[in-house]
Amino acid sequence: MKKYLLVLTSAFIITSVNAQVKVGTSAGAPHASSVMELESTSKGFLPPRMTTAQRDAISSPAVGLVVYNTERACLETYDGSIWDCIAKSDAPVTSRFGRLGSTFTTPHGSASTAFSTNTDCSNKIISTGYTPTNCAGTTTVGANSYSRVFINGQCWLQTNLKEFPNAFSGYTTTSWLNTPADDKGYWGYYNASDTTGASGWGATEPFAGAGLIYQWSAAMNNSITERAQGVCPTGFHVPSDCEWKFLEHGLGMSVATQDSISTFRTSGNVGSQLGNFTSGGTNSSGFTALISPSRLYTTGAFGSSTGGLGLWTSTSDNTTNTKRAIRRGLTPSSTGVQRNPYPNALGSSLRCLRD
Repeated sequence: MKKYLLVLTSAFIITSVNAQVKVGTSAGAPHASSVMELESTSKGFLPPRMTTAQRDAISSPAVGLVVYNTERACLETYDGSIWDCIAKSDAPVTSRFGRLGSTFTTPHGSASTAFSTNTDCSNKIISTGYTPTNCAGTTTVGANSYSRVFINGQCWLQTNLKEFPNAFSGYTTTSWLNTPADDKGYWGYYNASDTTGASGWGATEPFAGAGLIYQWSAAMNNSITERAQGVCPTGFHVPSDCEWKFLEHGLGMSVATQDSISTFRTSGNVGSQLGNFTSGGTNSSGFTALISPSRLYTTGAFGSSTGGLGLWTSTSDNTTNTKRAIRRGLTPSSTGVQRNPYPNALGSSLRCLRD
């Protein structure tokens, strides 16, 4: 016992002054502004290291609690509602959770201007910093396997999601028939045999990659927080409007066009790069968008099987209606990408973005 005590005291000098603690190799009180001061020129501070599931198992985390997330490869802090990576403000483009504001001054992808000129997205969190190597592969949830695709620093799932929200339960294929609906957290498959919706949801996925159709609260798993995990797999989230703008920017859409609303924004022909079914579609990005009809909140009818694809973002349209959210749309008749606020009760598809 004396031997261990001698080793400890010879390695560190620990000083306690007015409930302050200093651990280091030199004498002297802790700095007046600190509760604890760690001093070393050869070793670092090692916080608790854990997976996302282990982190989520922490009971009632304190605001400001810090852990190292081994799956997201970053230090995370808890703000009282969500865990978020501590941003690298000096080099945001290399951070998976970088704040891309005025510091992001380098054009990327096909863009000729920097994303920092999009002032609507200043100081927004954008998941980026991936490479083709660490994005490659698949993400498996139960029996479902999703390929991943790297696009200009972001890592996306390559097919529409088909996971059930755990915030809602008890729905059957006939929970929502051909009647108007509020956002009740409904979800289900497109019913190819009954486009009117009179028979309710389809029993199975209509084709590979189609995924499920979600009302917004179902896609968000009953969260209202931008960039929430929602119904996405662990390590992924429902992309924000600005994260979609970042994708569009890297494929050549001008900053001036990115913020446009209620139109198919054709700058850069981004829609053509996202899927083969769009006008002049090449799917050169690898995003592999597929036609997946929406479900109309006004009648409960399913959209046309040849109509296009609608994808939710996690961004509410609070300026128009608190029960609306921004959505992206693709159609066979346009080379562009639609950006519109839609009622949350609409049934749309979902693509997830890796944290």
